[in-house]
Amino acid sequence: MVPYAAFLAIVSVGAWLPHRAAAFVLVLQVVVPGSLFVAYAARGCFPELRGMRLSPGGLLADAALGLGVAALWVVPYALGVLGHPGPEAGFDADALGPGWADAGRLLRLVGFVGVTPFVEELFVRSFLLRGAELVSWRGGRLEIDASRDFRDLPMARYSAWSFWISVVYFGVSHQTWEWPVAFATGAIYTLWLYRRGHIGACVLAHAVSNAAIYALVMGPWGRGLEYFL
Repeated sequence: MVPYAAFLAIVSVGAWLPHRAAAFVLVLQVVVPGSLFVAYAARGCFPELRGMRLSPGGLLADAALGLGVAALWVVPYALGVLGHPGPEAGFDADALGPGWADAGRLLRLVGFVGVTPFVEELFVRSFLLRGAELVSWRGGRLEIDASRDFRDLPMARYSAWSFWISVVYFGVSHQTWEWPVAFATGAIYTLWLYRRGHIGACVLAHAVSNAAIYALVMGPWGRGLEYFL
C-alpha cells in the first residue's frame, strides 16, 4: 500500500504546484514509489510475486494480452471515437529543462514500464482484490472482518463482490476521459489473473501494454498522442 499511496500523493500534490515544479514532481513520482517498492521487495514483503512458472507459451500469452490492451487503450481515441484532453495535457519531455529531454523520456519510461505495473498491480489485484473479501454489506452498512488478514487469502480466487470492487476502483483511479477503456482494462487484467493464477502475469501484461503505448507515442506516429503519457 505504501508505494502506491506515495505515488498518488505525489501526483495529487503535483497537480496543484506551479509548472516550474514539474521537473521535481517527475523525478519524485518515479524515484519515491520505485525505491519504496524495491525496499519492501528486498525485505520479502511481496511473496505473491514469487513462484511464477515461466513457460514460453505463458509469457507469450501475457505479452499478447498486453499488446491487445494497448490497442484497446489507444485506438478509440486515435480514431476519434472517444474524446481526449488534447496533446497539451500530455507528457512534457522538456520538463527537466533545456537539453534534458532524453533524460526526461528515460525517466518516464522507467516509471511507466518498470514502476507503475508493479505498484498498481500489487495494490489493485493483490491487496484490494483480496481485501474486498473481508468486507461485506449487511443490514444497510459495511462490515469488515478484522479477525482475518487479507494476506492469508489465496490469490486469484473469484468472487463477484471483489471482482467488481477492483474493476470499479481501477477505472475511477484514472482520469475521467480514460474511464471507458480503464474499466474494460481493469476487467481484462482481473480476469487474466483468474486465468493465469499468478499476479506476475498481470504485471508483465501491464508492463507490455505501457511499453507499447510509450513506443507508439514516442515514435514517428505519436504526434498528437502525448496525452497518453
